[in-house]
Amino acid sequence: MWAWLRTTFGSATPKAPSSDDDVWGGLLLSVGLLFIIVRLYVENVVSIAVILFWTATLVLLVATFVFLVLWWRRVYDGKATSWALVVTVPFAAVGSLVSYWLLEPPMQGVLEPAKAALAADGIGALTPFLTPLILQILGAVASFILLIGSVAFCAANVSAALIESRAWGARWLWRFVFWTGRWTTGRGVVVVFVVLAVLAAFSASGLAAEWIVNVQENVRGTTPAV
Repeated sequence: MWAWLRTTFGSATPKAPSSDDDVWGGLLLSVGLLFIIVRLYVENVVSIAVILFWTATLVLLVATFVFLVLWWRRVYDGKATSWALVVTVPFAAVGSLVSYWLLEPPMQGVLEPAKAALAADGIGALTPFLTPLILQILGAVASFILLIGSVAFCAANVSAALIESRAWGARWLWRFVFWTGRWTTGRGVVVVFVVLAVLAAFSASGLAAEWIVNVQENVRGTTPAV
């Protein structure tokens, strides 16, 4: 597919080799974009945490609805899919916890100093706080992907059950719902969700930033003085 896209939409003119100016320009653009993302996160972290919390609540409600429908249609049999649906409940708990840690992480909490520095000296003052803030953003993104994937997973399973049992409602609707969540029905998707849950908690809690600080201190301590 990728080769076909390149053949169809790619330019026939060979590209000129990249120069050092192009590399430095791309690097500066990436750094500038990174600072803008961190700034937007610092300024909107409360809204992000609230949206994340309600998304986690939605996951819990959807999971409960799925269990009720499967029980009503008598297709809840305790096999692998049922256990996978059970796991979505702790995923919702992880999302709620991450939403709280975005505001009050147990370790490396730099949100308030970062806000004060941003208000006093502008975007450049965020430099000392980049590592913990970037990791918090990573934790938020992983949590959002986890929660959205959990909703899609539940929707795909319940729509499949309704299609199979010829339940009430427009069948085309259940087929559409299943199609939208079909990407979560592959093998190993629960393993991916677990990895995302661990990554979200590890990053948002400040534990990842604390680990990086400890590694840096150990490296400095073992480096011989010149």
